[in-house]
Amino acid sequence: MSTPEEIAADTLYQAAVLRVYSPWLASDVMSGAERRTAFARVQHARLVLSMRGLALPPVAPAEYFNEKETLQWASGRSSR
Repeated sequence: MSTPEEIAADTLYQAAVLRVYSPWLASDVMSGAERRTAFARVQHARLVLSMRGLALPPVAPAEYFNEKETLQWASGRSSR
């Protein structure tokens, strides 16, 4: 990638990778192979963005429903 347009497009892509895959790392639903893939993609995106000197985008906390059907966040706090 050498043109400014290609770098801008890839930067947006890497930020999207962080927003999509980061919450998955806190999920109990993923298998080990899926978790390793998500972890590798997140690590690569963070590396690329840091090499470009860009601040990493904030990552929203992962949300999921537990066995009792209450909303949970990756931090473990409950919505109730």
